[in-house]
Amino acid sequence: MSQFAVELNRLCDAKWPGGDRNANGQMAEWVSQQIHREVDRQYIWRIRKGRVYKVDADVRDALCTFFGVPADHFSLAARRTVGQEVEAAIAQTGLQVAGLRADELSAGGRSDLARLLREIGQVLESEKNGTES
Repeated sequence: MSQFAVELNRLCDAKWPGGDRNANGQMAEWVSQQIHREVDRQYIWRIRKGRVYKVDADVRDALCTFFGVPADHFSLAARRTVGQEVEAAIAQTGLQVAGLRADELSAGGRSDLARLLREIGQVLESEKNGTES
């Protein structure tokens, strides 16, 4: 998943801690109004799933405004170290990992660990909500 998608999902989780079925629609409507062209909720969904590899600067800037973060927010987030990425994944999912020695993993291993932690968090959240992932 792209770093942009990871950070956008982190912002969404912070804004809607329990999730919101209309989140993509709300973001799409805001972005459309800001950039004066239509952006649909499926496009936002594709960004969040990491299926859009290059997000237009105007869409990125509108999303920054929507979340009240600086215009360079996604650029700064992309510069986080992989160790910070693991820490963010643990914080994002609310998981507690006993004896984690992420510093002993390679950069690729830490990246994989962060992805797995997020996936575990999604599975746990789905089970808590009584839905399948």
